[in-house]
Amino acid sequence: MINSHETTTTVPQCTLTHISEKLKSLVIESEKEAGEQRILDSLQFTSMTLRRSKIAEAHKNTFSWIFDSASSSHAPSSFQSWLTDGTGVYWVAGKAGSGKSTLMKYLYHHRETRRLLLPWAGRTKLVIAGFFFWNAGAGKQHSQEGLFQSLLFEVLRQCPGLIQPVCLSRWTRQKAALNEPWTRQELVETFERLIRHSVDDTKFCIFIDGLDEYSGDHQELVNLLKSVFVFQENFGGDKFTHLLLEDLTRNDIKLFIREKLEDNVSFQNLEQKDPRCRDLVEEIVNKAQGVFLWVMLVVRSLLKGLTNADRIADLQRRLREFPQELEPYFKHMLDQIEDIYQEESAQLFYVALSADEPHTLATYMFIIDDEHYQDAMIRNDAPIHFLSVDEIEVRFEVTKKRLNARCLDLLEIQEVTDSKVAEDMYGCYIVDFLHKSVRDFLLKSNIRNLLASRVKPDFRVGKALCSSFVHQTKLRPERNTSFVGRDPLEELWGKIVHHELELETEIGETTFEALEQLDAISNMIYSKQTLGDGVMFVDPSAYLAQRPFLENAIRKKLYVYAADKLHEDPGSIERCRKQVLLDLVLLRCPPPSPHSSQIPVIVGLLLDNGAKLFEEAGHRAEGENPLKPPHPFANTPWNRFAFFMEKHHDEVKQETLVTWFEVVKMIILRDSIHSEIVNIPTAPSYLALSEAFHKIFSPNNASRLNEILEKYTSTRLRMDTKKWNFLRWFLWR
Repeated sequence: MINSHETTTTVPQCTLTHISEKLKSLVIESEKEAGEQRILDSLQFTSMTLRRSKIAEAHKNTFSWIFDSASSSHAPSSFQSWLTDGTGVYWVAGKAGSGKSTLMKYLYHHRETRRLLLPWAGRTKLVIAGFFFWNAGAGKQHSQEGLFQSLLFEVLRQCPGLIQPVCLSRWTRQKAALNEPWTRQELVETFERLIRHSVDDTKFCIFIDGLDEYSGDHQELVNLLKSVFVFQENFGGDKFTHLLLEDLTRNDIKLFIREKLEDNVSFQNLEQKDPRCRDLVEEIVNKAQGVFLWVMLVVRSLLKGLTNADRIADLQRRLREFPQELEPYFKHMLDQIEDIYQEESAQLFYVALSADEPHTLATYMFIIDDEHYQDAMIRNDAPIHFLSVDEIEVRFEVTKKRLNARCLDLLEIQEVTDSKVAEDMYGCYIVDFLHKSVRDFLLKSNIRNLLASRVKPDFRVGKALCSSFVHQTKLRPERNTSFVGRDPLEELWGKIVHHELELETEIGETTFEALEQLDAISNMIYSKQTLGDGVMFVDPSAYLAQRPFLENAIRKKLYVYAADKLHEDPGSIERCRKQVLLDLVLLRCPPPSPHSSQIPVIVGLLLDNGAKLFEEAGHRAEGENPLKPPHPFANTPWNRFAFFMEKHHDEVKQETLVTWFEVVKMIILRDSIHSEIVNIPTAPSYLALSEAFHKIFSPNNASRLNEILEKYTSTRLRMDTKKWNFLRWFLWR
């Protein structure tokens, strides 16, 4: 046993001070890192790397010549020299389908690229960034905003120390700017600061692919990036700073052909019997003119022939009758579609053309087989059904065959490798164009006219997609009864809203039945019902479950649906916050569109069903309707709407003023009108309505409103002196 005396240890003051300073330093550093991450998060957008991920990987052993200094071509050595000690632009040109994007992806990711750049960077920091334009994608995938935002994200992620000085405005107001989108001007100014701050200690190598798919000011890009090029006349004159891809891929093409054909047992047997098979490979190479896509299509045709036991003469005929150019081949494929499938084929091409990113195979499955599921499920009372994995796999196989019969090789099915997407069985496969040149071909005016002649005049892509997405919410894969960090219903809801809004805005139509089905699902989740055996499908905190469906629809400006819903089922408003809905409709006047006329209708229906113009709207989520009239005016829907009109009337289009006119006229004529509307709140006082009308509306409409107001007040209001004196006392001057 050891005896010890209790002792007291005194920590020197200098040590405590040191610990305190160290903790403060750690807190400051932690806050700095959090601030840097917030700015990076604000730059990142979901489709930033989508195009790059969709580009096919280079075929085995192809493009290796670009790093081979012993190559007989001058291009590899010039490219290596440019990486090692060059400046300015290196331009990669080539025909459509020659593999330019595949080469750019290969170079961007290859470790040899970085190794060769290191001598050029010397002692400075080397940063490699890239952007791949895509005109078939969402706006940022082919715009200046997308380019600058992506490059800033890529560079600042590698150089976090530059975030604060380069993004100074955002840094000083981080929380306030957290949800603010980056404007084009802000991005350009930030990029200019990036160049100035890093010119001495950082070297940048920027890969930009697909400039022909870019929409924006090319000259500005040239001035800012110093490395943007568009036409051969501008940048292709110096043979040491560019390469023409189709001049350099002959061996790659030969390697691809031989590997694909020689892996085929039928070709191996045929080659042993007939030496002309070797000549066939050479003939393909000579006819290809460097276009990899053409080679792939020819080889696919030859493999099909070998499956049919074609002789060498048959294979030669296949090759020699194959269109030399891609567009005649695409047209040939369209003409080969059987008459019985041509209407559906055109519809499916329209669906593919509508996509910012490829739709899933499940989306096409429900479009092609709509009648089967419509009868069996959409009209069924139960909100959600589960399909077994086996049943979905069978349906997928059927859909693949139907797609192939209707679209031949112009659309292809690709397996998704992203585990976050593939965890939902409906996301396991996507359907995309064979090549981006197919999309460009289908967008040509003569081909669009051909497709239009094959579909019925009332066909709407948005309706077909909404129906499919609703099917996907009702018929769920059996194994996916819960998700971690990803709610497929919320994603589908977003897609439905997007296409519904397009339908309402462009043609004033809605898919009422489809949205009613979504309403049933929303109601089930909102009330936290289960799907049998006590299993919840999604977390009830999910977006759809936070509010009644009608409220969500109005928040998303689905006004045609909302008006139809309120007409069909006035009781649906009882579960909503009526004041908030009225506030939303009045202050979220849409841009001019066919559905603008629904706003006065909805305002009237809301008032008929208990919404009040002159009561506070109550609680609002953060960021909702921040506009408030100046104190001390009541924060009611009418005061906010009136203040909004008075403040912004000279900024909106004439069509919006017409909508406002109809809303105000309807409000004046309602039986529930209050004396408060005799004045409009301004800063710092009320403005008489008669004066406000002449300030906001055209002379003719202002006079009409004043006539209605005068007639109404003379017959109904007849305010007593006591009430009028109170109103005057309330004015703030």
